[in-house]
This record gives sequence, C-alpha cells and structure tokens, in this order.
Amino acid sequence: MGLNGWSESRFLRDNNHVIPNPNTLPSATNTVNQSYNINPWYAFFNTADDNQKIDYDYSETISYGGVFGQLEYSNDKVSAFFQGAVSNQSHQRFDYYDYQADYQDSEKVNNVGYNLKAGGSYLISENHSVYANTGYYSRQPYHDNIYLNFTNQVNPLTNNEKVLGLEAGYSYKSKIFSASLNAYRTTWEDRVVTTSTVQAADGVIGSTPVLAGDVIFTSNQGVKQVHTGLELDFVLKPIDKLDIKGFASFGNWEYDGKAISRKFDENLNLLVETETDLKGGKVGDAAQTTWGLGAKYEIFERFTIDADWRNYDNLYANVVAKDNLELPSYDLVDAGISYKMLVGKNKQNSVNFRFNMNNVFNEIYLSELTSNIKTTDNISSSNPALGTYQSNNRVYNGIADGNFGFFGLGRTWNFTMRYNF
Repeated sequence: MGLNGWSESRFLRDNNHVIPNPNTLPSATNTVNQSYNINPWYAFFNTADDNQKIDYDYSETISYGGVFGQLEYSNDKVSAFFQGAVSNQSHQRFDYYDYQADYQDSEKVNNVGYNLKAGGSYLISENHSVYANTGYYSRQPYHDNIYLNFTNQVNPLTNNEKVLGLEAGYSYKSKIFSASLNAYRTTWEDRVVTTSTVQAADGVIGSTPVLAGDVIFTSNQGVKQVHTGLELDFVLKPIDKLDIKGFASFGNWEYDGKAISRKFDENLNLLVETETDLKGGKVGDAAQTTWGLGAKYEIFERFTIDADWRNYDNLYANVVAKDNLELPSYDLVDAGISYKMLVGKNKQNSVNFRFNMNNVFNEIYLSELTSNIKTTDNISSSNPALGTYQSNNRVYNGIADGNFGFFGLGRTWNFTMRYNF
C-alpha cells in the first residue's frame, strides 16, 4: 500500500470498501470530428465543446486560510520584533479528459504551513548600528507538485519546503556617506524544481528513443539549497548636486544532498527516474557575484542625469546538476535624464518626464541557459564518431552551441511622463 491510500494494485482501499484505482483503469476515450477557425479572435470568444477537446482538459480548486500576528518593541537604542503566521491550503484536481466520469475528482489534499521571524537592531551611536534577523518558513508545496506526473495521483514525495534564514549586519549613516554591510545564510530544503530543454540530437533516455527537437521536462524533488554571502551597498554625497552609489554582492549558492529526478517527454510520459547526487553543485538562474557603480547629478533645479554600471559573474545554467555549466560574465550600462516640472496651485503637483536607455553599449550576452551541454560533450550520444562540440568548432564564447537559452536584451530606450497630485 502506498502513501495517501494509493495501492500498487488496480484498487484503492478505504475503511469499508475496495474501489478501483483510477490511475490504472483504461483511460477515457473521445472522438474529435470538428475543426475550428485558427484566428486568435475566434478562439477568444468561442470555446470547443467538451467532447471536442484534445490532450488536456482539467481544472483545480485551491482554498486558503490563515492568521498572522506581530509584536514590536522600540526605544531610543533598541528595536525588536517577532512575527508569526499559520495557514492551511486545500488542493483538489479535476481531470475531465484522461479519466472516466466516476474518477475525475482527485483526492483533496490539505497542507498546513507556517512562518516565524524575529530580529532586532541596536543603535551604537548616532552614526553606527547593528542588526540581526532570523526566520523559519514551512511553505506548502505548489499545486502542480502535489499531483504526480500531471495526473490525479497524489505525489507521495511531496513535503513542505523548509526555509531557514539567518542574517546580520552593520549600518553607518551620516550626511555625506551611508553604507550597509550584510551577511546571510539561507537553507532551503525539500524544493521541487522543474526545468525543460530541447533534445539536441537523436538519442535514448532510459529505454525510450527520443528525437532531436523533442522537449524534455525534468522534475527534481527533495532538492536542498544552501545560500551564503556578503552584501555591501553605499551612497556618497560629496556635494549637494551629486550622488554616487555602489554595491557588491558575493555569494556561494550550492545544492546539498540528493534528489529524485524524473524526465518526461512532450506527452508527459515518464522516461526515467533516478536518484541524483547534487552535493556541491552550483545553483543557477542568478549571478552569484555582482557589483556596480552609479552616479546622479542635478544639472539645474529638478533636472538630473544619471548612469549605472553593473557586472554579473558566477552565473550558472538554470538546471539542477552537480556539474553545472557556468555562463560568461557580462557588463551592462544604463543611463537616463529626468525633469520634474511643478504645476498646479501653489506648485503642489508635478509632471515628471523621464528618458531612459538600457544597455547603452548594446552588450551581447547570455542571460539564461536551460541546458547543461559542455564543449567536451559529443554532438551525438548515439554516434560518438561525429566528435565533440569543441572538435567541430561549434562553440560560442566558450559555450557549446547545442545549448538552449536566451540572450539578454540589446539596447532599448523608453520615455515616460507621470503626473503626481
């Protein structure tokens, strides 16, 4: 007998009855005999009849309720707070296409979650202060992670995600210079991470042949991440009309432990399930090292120009892997002009004009990869004689061109006008 009452046989058992297991019964069948106008406006105002839908037809109900409370204390030197919340989420899935009528309603699943957070600060002197915070979050799983393999079957591996955060820092404030230094450590356990990629060449996953161009989905459960790092930011005002600001963030974000990995094809058929060792693998989809400088200068009253430079480094592919692929670092520069015009009676209202240009130098950069193909990997897993990406000169900026991902936006600009009253 599996978890949540799911049996390995063709039957489910409750306290008094034995009922058929809908996940092992023959699927519902349907014959589609109508065609529809492909014009998007037609689809906007018209829907297909239930007996003319194909592939997917399901809905879901999610109910939520909770309570929240917070306590605060402060005096001239010390401030402290404590807050907490508890909630219940109820999930149910209704599959009208793949299940026979008697089994279209899934089991209802209830999950209780909560969070606790406490912290405080101490004013050492007029300019110096220190602070510390800690929090624990038991977060309910997302709906799509509760029901297994896009069916009504409850996922027995789903647990609340557990987040523990610790941070402490120091702040300095004066009329000319302000700065803040922050250290943090966050652990995130029992995450469910789903990614997708496009098969680069014909091959085999598990025992199933796959073709080049097929979309492959990967779901990783039980994932644990550990994030540690330092963050610094400052603002310098050497003269009244000039602000200089800067920041730096140095992080080390890694996976810890093992995860259950499942791969699916485009039709959501399970291809293979494995236990993957992730310890030491780098977390992707965000640069772990960033720094930058910026300046803002008021040329004349309420008319300013500004520019910002930022560097992004230690950015890894958006995949869950022990040997993750690092993307090339890149720099971006943004600049803009602003003017604030006072209007209305007594000049109490304003019209704000802003021209902004992003990526001024039109930097070409990779912002995200959803695959993890190395330059030393074979172009074809089924025919190694074709060689590697490197031996075939199929490399762009140190990255194998068989990867899938996104380039960042080139030079863009925009103009805005805002009326405040």
